[in-house]
Amino acid sequence: MRYLVAAKGPDLNAEIHSRFGHADYFLIVDPDTLQFETVQIEAEHTSDHGMSFFQPYQITHILAGNFGNHAFDDIQKAGYKAFVCRQMSVRQAVESVREGQITEITEPTVKHKHDHHH
Repeated sequence: MRYLVAAKGPDLNAEIHSRFGHADYFLIVDPDTLQFETVQIEAEHTSDHGMSFFQPYQITHILAGNFGNHAFDDIQKAGYKAFVCRQMSVRQAVESVREGQITEITEPTVKHKHDHHH
């Protein structure tokens, strides 16, 4: 079991990123040992928000500040659980989800469409 966390930096002390698809870094964290590995991909520019890329990592939970419609659909299709964690570090987010303090979301948290592309 691994958690995939959208982050603003490359380690556990980094702040969680407010948008899953826009994250600079993704940390793949073992919630029990807090061992992690850091991945940099542009999830927004992959056809499935990186889901096929992350498939080999045995991920079960995905943590970010928000999930847009497309990202949420791709996450659901891939069979992962999504958790909204805001204004906390990666470490705090992982521990909060592991302890059951944050519950899985059942719909996207960003309702409106963003049409801007960088």
